[in-house]
Amino acid sequence: MQTGHQLRQLFATILKENWPLSDPVALWNRFKANICDDVRHKLINKGFPDPSEDQIYDYGRYLLDSILNGSAKSLADFPPMPQPVENWAQFEENRLIAEQLAYDREEQRRLAEPRIQGLNAEQRTAFNAIMDSVLHNDPKLFFLNGPGGTGKTHVYNTLCYALRAEGIIVLCVASSGIAALLLLGGRTSHSTFKIPIALWEGKLCSIKGYHACRAAQEGRPHYLG
Repeated sequence: MQTGHQLRQLFATILKENWPLSDPVALWNRFKANICDDVRHKLINKGFPDPSEDQIYDYGRYLLDSILNGSAKSLADFPPMPQPVENWAQFEENRLIAEQLAYDREEQRRLAEPRIQGLNAEQRTAFNAIMDSVLHNDPKLFFLNGPGGTGKTHVYNTLCYALRAEGIIVLCVASSGIAALLLLGGRTSHSTFKIPIALWEGKLCSIKGYHACRAAQEGRPHYLG
């Protein structure tokens, strides 16, 4: 028996991989009770002692929308799927901060050590410069330049292990989903910073008040490309 969370993951995959569907709303209506079978309990834990059916399904759509956000999508991209009505984000803890602070620091340190030892001279120079900047709270912008296969991603991931071992928030973003998969805890820049897919003059991203905005503010702002 699949849980509500697993079914939401499955429903999001169906929307992304099989679009356009002939009638996504009918599919939602048929299985929404199963897709949201854990939502009542979630809402009670968030301070809703007796959530209504409308609240349960609306929060379920919010959770589904959050899954799609991880792939730079939203329910708005799949009309006529209904979108959440309530601003449920105000009841959520900052997911990105919670994820970052949940890392086992000793485990991250254990994973970092052999990778640090395996860095070549140029990689070690870059690693040391970036670590020194972060640990001494000296914000800088770093850019690693080199052809494919020279170990840039290896340096990025070694930094992730080493910095998370110090309890530092590290947000790994990339311009594409494929590149994001190569980074530890990687996400696309569009989903992390709410960058709109369609851009035109005057278009703004909606990061204000979003999880990534607060995570960046609570971390130490250094940028690595």
